[in-house]
Amino acid sequence: VWLLRFPPGVRSGVDGDPSPSRRLFAAAVQRNLVPVWCAALAFFVSLGALFFFLKTFVTVAHVGSVGEFFTAYAAIALVFRLFLGWLPDRIGTRRMLGVAMASYALGFAVLAFAQTPTQMLLAGLLCGAGHGYTYPVLFSLVVERAAIRERGAAMAFYTAVDWLGLLVAGPVIGYAIELSGYGVAFTGIAIALAVGVALFYVLDRTTPVLAAEAPTGDGGK
Repeated sequence: VWLLRFPPGVRSGVDGDPSPSRRLFAAAVQRNLVPVWCAALAFFVSLGALFFFLKTFVTVAHVGSVGEFFTAYAAIALVFRLFLGWLPDRIGTRRMLGVAMASYALGFAVLAFAQTPTQMLLAGLLCGAGHGYTYPVLFSLVVERAAIRERGAAMAFYTAVDWLGLLVAGPVIGYAIELSGYGVAFTGIAIALAVGVALFYVLDRTTPVLAAEAPTGDGGK
């Protein structure tokens, strides 16, 4: 870190704006970040559900294995990040978010009806591909849209949404599984992901970008 050089006119993370930094709550309600929070919450709830309940699903359904699922999950995410990490920059982060979250939702849809090890592997590949892009794309949108002096607060709130999703996933998805079974619960997660990304695009289209909030790159398109 000591070897890093600040861009011209930037020192210690301050962008030259003399106005004081706003509090964490301001980042939480910043209008061009609210769509990101909606998509992020849906993603983190689904992520928690997968890590909490895949083992019990495999035990009850007697299909595939946790090791094979997460091997496929991690392998495809690693391959995409190493060799196709440039893709979000090429097609745009907003477009990439829809593709990635759709892949994650489709993985849950396959998982809901999985009856063979091959279907489990397919679900792992779809979820892993979605995760490989969704997390960094969401994080990139947060960084792009937050003012330089408020990026720390925005990233802290992003992390809070992460933990909130994990907090919600355990009891809510667990209750849904007990009430209706894994198939219905996993289908519901796929629908929640679709709703989350739909909210992102609807709110992002109707959100005016203020000068103080103006994002860089694709975030303002």
